[in-house]
Amino acid sequence: MRRVREYVEVHLDESIDLSMLAGVAGLSMHHFARQFKQSAGVTPHVYLTQKRVERAQEMLVQTDLSLAEIAFAVGFSTKVIWRVISVICSAPRLESFGGRNARNKRRFGFTHSPKNHQII
Repeated sequence: MRRVREYVEVHLDESIDLSMLAGVAGLSMHHFARQFKQSAGVTPHVYLTQKRVERAQEMLVQTDLSLAEIAFAVGFSTKVIWRVISVICSAPRLESFGGRNARNKRRFGFTHSPKNHQII
């Protein structure tokens, strides 16, 4: 399972599916999924999502990239990105996401006041 974890770290920004990970481990998909959950305590999908979220959190602190750019950089699909942005845009006040300054408005995708909910 160490090889699988290393593979995930290196290829996090790519599309990764169960068959790829099973191939890295040299196991059938069913056997791999069962062994992975037993070893890691979570399913491969949950593990991959956790790793992507962790990397995204690091990038939020270390870069000035927008949420959409970070989401793409850590391998989240377009569908997931729009789900995250829609949650942010439905927030009643922008202060919930770090204040009203221009940097945070850009970062969270707002071009105007939070009432307009316009995305860059």
